[in-house]
Amino acid sequence: MISRYDVSLNDLPMSEIDPNLLVLDVSYADPSYAIDSAQVGGRDGAVILNETKESANVTITFELHIYSIAERQRVCQLVNAWAKDGGILRINDRPEQRLNCVCIQKATVASARNWTDPLSITFAGYKPPYWEDETPSALTISGRTASGNLYIPGNGKESYISCSVVAKGTLTAIRINAGSSYIELSGINIPNNGTLTIDYLDGVLRIRNGNTSLLSKRTGASSDDLRVACGANCQVSIVANVLVAATFSARGCWT
Repeated sequence: MISRYDVSLNDLPMSEIDPNLLVLDVSYADPSYAIDSAQVGGRDGAVILNETKESANVTITFELHIYSIAERQRVCQLVNAWAKDGGILRINDRPEQRLNCVCIQKATVASARNWTDPLSITFAGYKPPYWEDETPSALTISGRTASGNLYIPGNGKESYISCSVVAKGTLTAIRINAGSSYIELSGINIPNNGTLTIDYLDGVLRIRNGNTSLLSKRTGASSDDLRVACGANCQVSIVANVLVAATFSARGCWT
């Protein structure tokens, strides 16, 4: 059925699950934050030590215009099967954005008699807890020592930087800086035209040359992650023992 709302998960439109499914509404929960604070002796109020956004939640409300109670239940289960593994959610009221999500509340037929009652299903994004730009912002710099400014859109707190480095010689040591964070590698051996990749899989940092992990080559003083503020320019730079071409990229994050 035709709706104003176009919802897809992993490029599979919700409207194609069944011709009698009608998306009624898309609703977003207010952002939820965990705040760590400390009181200052002799003063009212508190000092904020850390503020963490926990998740980005969205609920899809829909109808199944199906009079047969068995068929209505069957299609409801198809909706749950479509949603169960989560993935990349796209909704047309947020063009050029996406949510990496899991399903936290499946649809339930609460009444077999009231066959026109709305049903709903809820998704939550945790890694990251933001809607992200569909297309990453990117910048390439070249040299043994090079720097540049990369603008990261968004109104979220921060974004994680990925970096792909192509060696123009045998790369044995490199420091990659992004804002106030950096990752330094030593004792590596990447041949001419080989690629060093720093990226994230489900929020977990990976450092690789091909399929070989180089996480053990990260120096102890390195940052845990390459993180930069959203809605601002950040300086990125590299220092390497040979010429390299380094491409930095990040997705803007939105509440």
